[in-house]
Amino acid sequence: EDHTNPRLLANLSYYDVTTVDLSRWTSHGGCRNLVNVNLCPRNITDAAITALAANCPKISKISLRSCKNITDAAITALLTGCPALAVIEASNTDVTDAAFEALATGGVGSKLTKIELTQTSIGDVGVTAIATACRQLTSISLYETAVTDLAVTALVRGCRSLLHIDLGATDITDGGITELATGCCQLKSIDLSVTPVTDAGVCSLATNCRQLSRIVLDETRITDGAVMALVTGCLELEHIDLSNNSGDITDASLVALANGCPKLKEVCLYSDEDEYGERWASFVTDAAVEALRTSHGGIKVSKLGWD
Repeated sequence: EDHTNPRLLANLSYYDVTTVDLSRWTSHGGCRNLVNVNLCPRNITDAAITALAANCPKISKISLRSCKNITDAAITALLTGCPALAVIEASNTDVTDAAFEALATGGVGSKLTKIELTQTSIGDVGVTAIATACRQLTSISLYETAVTDLAVTALVRGCRSLLHIDLGATDITDGGITELATGCCQLKSIDLSVTPVTDAGVCSLATNCRQLSRIVLDETRITDGAVMALVTGCLELEHIDLSNNSGDITDASLVALANGCPKLKEVCLYSDEDEYGERWASFVTDAAVEALRTSHGGIKVSKLGWD
């Protein structure tokens, strides 16, 4: 693309632009054809994003991951100024519930399909606003946020097309997962790592979400029973993370995965007890790992976390 003429740009990445460039171009009405914007992790401010939103109405995707100076004002400006906006990636920013108050205005945010808010200050109120306005939402990341089962209830009511959800390191419970499983049966991937979820929640997913292909259960309270349920109910399963679980998961889980999941590609068995990654998680044996690895033409069994 011709970077010397901002009016011709459709894609803008942090390799192409500085804060000074952004301010200069937008102040003269440039960049009006921008569609995809990647500014992570630049020292971009709310003022720069507000100017961008005011002058670039065609933006459909913007990534602001780890832009530490971005707050609610920037997100509000994007929601109100960019009617074609479909994807917002704002993980690890200072965004709070207030950023999504603009969604109360009819039509604002109606085209959003993917929102990333990992490690932000979003809570149940903000997610409820999203769920009410963003009926086309298919993917939401809420890892390490303050959301609870109330947020899940709102998503189930408003976002019936949800396919991907990350609820890791939240206060979600089996009750919320059961409601999600029964209300969003088409789910394909879910992260429940570092939550108090037990077999009950996972069994609900296995029973209702038959298209599930990826599930992360790192540091949960599951047993072999949960894995057996997934093997029986989720024949599309490709990736499963069983890292850092207790002795309630044994070789029986690996045997079941090897024999019952024809599409399985990767199993993660990392253990925090093994800081050098030299041995498997304590709850499985080398023999079971080897049997799993050689099944179905060679499943990848990883000692490390998800890439």
